[in-house]
Amino acid sequence: MSNPNDFIERKLLAHFDGEEWDCTRVLLNAVPEHNQFITANILTILSHCTIHTPELLAIIETAKRTLSQYQHGHQVYHWRLKDGLSLPDNAPYLNTLRLMKLDPDADCTAFQVLALDDPSHLDAIVQDLDFYRLDHSRFRLPDFQRAALPNAEGTFLVWFPPKARCVNQKIEQLDIVVQAHILWLLQRFKRLDCNGRSETIAFLKSVIDSDLILENPYAVSPYYPFPLVILYALSRAIVWGKIDALYDVRERLLSMTRRVAPTNDLERLCKASVGKYWNDAALEATLRLDSLFKMKTGAFYAATNAHRYFEWLSRSRWTRFEFHSEALQWAMLKWLLE
Repeated sequence: MSNPNDFIERKLLAHFDGEEWDCTRVLLNAVPEHNQFITANILTILSHCTIHTPELLAIIETAKRTLSQYQHGHQVYHWRLKDGLSLPDNAPYLNTLRLMKLDPDADCTAFQVLALDDPSHLDAIVQDLDFYRLDHSRFRLPDFQRAALPNAEGTFLVWFPPKARCVNQKIEQLDIVVQAHILWLLQRFKRLDCNGRSETIAFLKSVIDSDLILENPYAVSPYYPFPLVILYALSRAIVWGKIDALYDVRERLLSMTRRVAPTNDLERLCKASVGKYWNDAALEATLRLDSLFKMKTGAFYAATNAHRYFEWLSRSRWTRFEFHSEALQWAMLKWLLE
């Protein structure tokens, strides 16, 4: 192929629906949906790329405007707000029962700021990050995390539920990928004074130094329970976020990445990307381009439930929602070829 960048940019154009990039929600069957997180991730990746076509530059600006539909005040939701509720597309029965209604979360909020490069709400976000930390007088981890992660006190949690509900050790999860994204946000805008930052850095180092990412990825990252996706996301946040306090985990992340065999095109992209982030040419060279121009998707993240009666459903791909995006993978490939 004479010019792979032109080909990839055409693919990104083809997977844009006029407002945002495609995403598929998968549970037994695949259902198209809109959500904030895929588009915010793609915008962030493309901000590190050279854009060649005016059409792609135009839809980048359209996508940025679309993200406002997911935001209320300083907080951001995974799905668009409908009558004040964040609910998924194409899920009429679940929506009727409100089974998938979501609170705003730290991951979407952090990526909104990063994608738009807009810190105008950062003071309020930092106040939320301070409040939504693991404080055992207010929150407790679900059983599957409490046993595996005894040293997480003071670190950042995932969700921003109404503060009136945050009493009597409310069950809330942590996720090391979400925590890395928060640290990226704080580093990007020089909010190094945020409470919880030092505790989260120390906690991430302890997890990376263990074998939990490979042996029990669901415990450390229930929303990204795929080792190569975790290693990709951590590397991306540390390198692009310039989180110098975590630079010393480089060799450990590379060592773990070498040990994992990819099972789909997304994971192949993740593995090669880790190599590029850390300037490991051999790892970067594991990507075979000829196999990627007919892109097959893999799950980038998953839905999970912390409730002790339903949490077990989140452990298996057959009983949880997983989220795929071909457009995201084309953006990842574009950056790899820069």
